[in-house]
Parts: sequence; C-alpha cells; structure tokens
Amino acid sequence: MLTSIVGVVVLLGGLIFFHESGHYTMAKLFGVKVEVFSQGFGKKLFRKQIGETEYALSLFPLGGYVKLMGDDPYKGVPAADAERAFSTQKLYKRFLIVAAGPISNLLLAYILFTAVFWFGQPMAGTRIGTVIVDRAAWQAGVRARDRIVAIDNTPVATWNDIEEVAKTKLGEKVELMIERGGQPTHVPYTVGKIRSKNAYGEDEEVGGIDGIEPNPLDAMVGISDPKSPAYLGGLRTGDLITKIDGRKVETYEDMKDMLAAVAADHKMVPVAAKRGVTATDSGTEKNFQHHFPGQNPEDSGRGDGGAGPVPVGALRQQGHCRQPGGERRPEGRRSHRGGRR
Repeated sequence: MLTSIVGVVVLLGGLIFFHESGHYTMAKLFGVKVEVFSQGFGKKLFRKQIGETEYALSLFPLGGYVKLMGDDPYKGVPAADAERAFSTQKLYKRFLIVAAGPISNLLLAYILFTAVFWFGQPMAGTRIGTVIVDRAAWQAGVRARDRIVAIDNTPVATWNDIEEVAKTKLGEKVELMIERGGQPTHVPYTVGKIRSKNAYGEDEEVGGIDGIEPNPLDAMVGISDPKSPAYLGGLRTGDLITKIDGRKVETYEDMKDMLAAVAADHKMVPVAAKRGVTATDSGTEKNFQHHFPGQNPEDSGRGDGGAGPVPVGALRQQGHCRQPGGERRPEGRRSHRGGRR
C-alpha cells in the first residue's frame, strides 16, 4: 500500500514538475517576472530565494504552481515593473505562457514513447517452455524446449509472430519447422481453435497451436494425500523443488525428466525444496532427514524442513505447478497465450 502511494506521488510529481516548468520557461523567455515556483501546494516546507524567484517545496505533492507577477488582475504591480507583468503582455505571449504547461507534458510523452520504441521492449522468443500433455501440440510431437523457426515457410522470431501466423491458418494443416537440440525437425500440425483474449480483454476463439506456453512452469508441487511418501517425507503443497539427487532443478520439465531418468531404479533419492516461496520472498531451504519404510528409525530423525529423501515417483502424480512469480495452478490448464482454458 505504501509503495503504491509513493509511486503515485513520484509519478504525478514528475508530470507536475514538467508542466510547471513549461509555464516557467516560457515566462522567462518573454521576460515575465516569476515570483514563485512551487512543487506541491499548501504550506511551504522548504523555500529558497534565487534571484527574483522563490523556489519552494510545499506540503501537498499532488499539484504545483508558478506565480507570475501581474497574473492577478485585481492586484496592482509597481509602475517600474509594469512591462514585466503577465497582464501587460501581448495576447500571443500570454497564450503561449499558459499553453506551455500542457505542451510540455505532450513533449514529455513524445520523448518517453520515442525512447521506448527506439530501445525496444522485451518480447518472448519462440522457444517453447511448456507443452500440455495430451493436447493437440503434444499429440503432434511438439515438446518443451523446442524452438519454432517457421510455420509453413513463414519465419517467426517472437511468440507474437507465432500467434499472428497461426490465426491466419485456422483449419489448415501446416508444417512447423522446429529446432530441437540444435537439429531441424518438421512437425505436421492442424491448426485448431483456441480460446484467447483480444486487445479489449474479450474472450474469442482464434486459430492457434493448442497446448504450448512460452514460459516454463516452476517445479512447485501439490500434495493431496497425507499418506503419500512425499508427504511423509516432509514435502507439502507449495514446496518448490530445487534439487533431485544433487542435480539442480529449475523448471517443472527438469523435474519430470530427472524423475523419469531414475524411476526405473525404484530407489530413494534426496530431494531439496524451498518452502514459503512467494512473488516477493524466495523462501527458505532446509536440510533434514526422515524415517522412511525400510529404514532404521535409529538412523533417521524427523523434521519440518524443506528437503529430504523421497521415493522416486512420489512427486510424479502431484498436479500443481506455477509460473515464476505467478499463482499456483493445476498443470495442464494453460493455453499458449498464457490464459486458462
């Protein structure tokens, strides 16, 4: 809440400063005397006289003003300074002084937008982060970590390119040109309908590649059975798996691949996890041991930390994952545009 308030004050403060600076600069340009330049209004918290102008920082930051000599028609001005009063200036000068404030804001917007478009903005590439099992893309042979290079000989460089090209191919059988492990692969795919949102946030059905997502899912697990080996091993819903058998886990796909690699051995493997992970907290990883069936109780203790040896397969049926910084959600309920289906 406090962060939001400070953000609003800083944002509006910047806009107000540029607005009042426009009035100030144009008045100075025409020789009009500027008596006060205040950032904010109300009681003055800080003031400093520099030359003929007093610069002030006032109590309420959601405003500001420039006080020009002679801007009050009911207040007289010294005869010696009459030619420098706002009220004695020609019409076009008064107009430009008044208009300079909003013009400064428009100029600021132009500069900021120009900078954004000049330097560009981050966009998702065409590498696939997640493929939902048993959806159309999976059945066609598309897999996580594939990079789509082209659709029917139409090159694609960003995720937005994939979406735009797929929209024009609804109902058509296309060839996805994919790079997998550094090698080119061709995957035939029939473009079907997917649910998406348009620029106005309205739901619509468009052509698309069903079941792919640019962002990999976190290896965050959900455990529904309190009698499962994973639960007995100390893992809880919301734990983020970080290591399996000493190997680093970064995504849900990593976790599935590692578990598949050791599943045939039916052995116990050490699993490390972080607990209490949120968008603003990276969580805490702890080390501990647990007593599992077949182990000697005298050789193991109990604990509530976030790591412990868990039998292979104990995590394979857990259905909850999440994207980095996102909310936890069931795996397999995301479209390639990132929305829920």
